[in-house]
Amino acid sequence: MATDIEMGRTFLDQLITDHLRGENIVTKVSMAKWKLTDTARRIATECMQLHGGYGYMEEYEIARRYRDIPVASIYAGTNEIMKTIIAKNLGL
Repeated sequence: MATDIEMGRTFLDQLITDHLRGENIVTKVSMAKWKLTDTARRIATECMQLHGGYGYMEEYEIARRYRDIPVASIYAGTNEIMKTIIAKNLGL
């Protein structure tokens, strides 16, 4: 999980740098949104499983994270739309 998070942060940091340089990052932003929200959902599920029954109790932060993460794939365009943008910009 830590490796996936670190890779996501590195990709996002590079996108920010590229944006500040004025580069066209539309395709990569779509890739990042799709991949990072998918990774967040998978990690939240893994964390929930690690906590077992305690993961469902509101006293533990994982319960809120697990509940709130799925909507991230809908904000600012669904992940399916992101895949369409990626394919179109790659000429597929």
